[in-house]
Amino acid sequence: MGKQSGKSRSLSVELVTNASKPSHGGALLEALAHAQQVWIAVGFLKDSGFQWFSPQLESLVQSGGRSRVYVGLSLYITEPQALRNLMGICAGGADAVVYLCDPPKETFHPKVYCFRGRGESTVFVGSANLTGAGMASNIEQSACVRGGEDSAFLSDVVDSLQAFEKQKWCYLANDVLVDRYERKYDIMHKAHAKADAAAMKLIAALRDFDLAVMHDHVDSYRAIPAEQEDFERRRRNYKEAARILNKLATTSSGSAKTFLDLYGRLIGAAGMGRLWHSGSLFRSKTKVAHSRRGFGEVLNAIRSNIDTTPEDLFRIARESKAENAVDGLGVNVITEMMNTLAPSRYPVLNSNPLGSLGFFGFKDFPSPGNFKSATYQVFADLLQQIATEFGFEDLGRVDHFMNFVYWREYAKIKGKK
Repeated sequence: MGKQSGKSRSLSVELVTNASKPSHGGALLEALAHAQQVWIAVGFLKDSGFQWFSPQLESLVQSGGRSRVYVGLSLYITEPQALRNLMGICAGGADAVVYLCDPPKETFHPKVYCFRGRGESTVFVGSANLTGAGMASNIEQSACVRGGEDSAFLSDVVDSLQAFEKQKWCYLANDVLVDRYERKYDIMHKAHAKADAAAMKLIAALRDFDLAVMHDHVDSYRAIPAEQEDFERRRRNYKEAARILNKLATTSSGSAKTFLDLYGRLIGAAGMGRLWHSGSLFRSKTKVAHSRRGFGEVLNAIRSNIDTTPEDLFRIARESKAENAVDGLGVNVITEMMNTLAPSRYPVLNSNPLGSLGFFGFKDFPSPGNFKSATYQVFADLLQQIATEFGFEDLGRVDHFMNFVYWREYAKIKGKK
């Protein structure tokens, strides 16, 4: 327990929490029960908190004790009825006042409770607002400083609170001010209720990751040497793929054979190797070759905007494809190009990672061909979170892991059938 000298005796300092005995609210009530003077400054007051101390405060006020309560109106969290109840108690005393604190640009946010009685003083400074949750159920912590009745520390704290009264945004509470605040409070809470309902509907549509299951799969993935070797091969392949894309950007207007020689190395052919990880892309290579000039336009649109957001680049690539009427160029090829040129920013989009996300409990995305640019941004953000969670170096590694999970689970399902 810390010590600090005061006028009449040293100060004692201890930590008060809602997990302690008594709780934060209980400790306040003990101090209030022995007080003759009270100063309280809180950002938020609710009736649930008012009920905690109203009998003791009413007893102090009716006996002629001094009371000053400074209540914040910021963010429209303080309840109008709680203000009226507090004002009603203070109206019965000769030296009890309520102040309303509403700074125009800042949030009024103190949580200070000062009590002075015969021979002692107690000051609480911490995190708890004057609400039921703040008094009992929230995880709150406050420093409780006890000293003599004439404690210099108490005087300094009281002086700092009473300085609020000199501010233009500090008003003596009255019914007119509370009525005006209540109108704003009602508007804000109706708007919040509508927004909260909409947000909860969206949240309800999501399923959180089962991180425990995902961690198990990551551990299995990392424990298989062949998978790590395969990823290193993938990394080398994509570096080579980037060089080929740069060539295609300048030679796509040449002959079909020249184009197919280069493009074929990216997508492979039936029974043949390929640089890109996605399969089945070779099925549309003839269509793409017929539209190779348009392919070059799409590729150059991607290269020119490679530093933009996933949402914008996906939109730019899709719009360029539509403008240049490139047959056979789906989102799988487009995102393979994006990922090859910037693997830390843009994920490959096909059914494999979507299937793995579904396995891990995330909501179902639409099929790849129905992705909008905003949906691709959500997809990219999600895979970035996975990369961060598991320390994957880029989205190429995430794609490799997702393919591992997809084929592993697919094999299990196929085996059961």
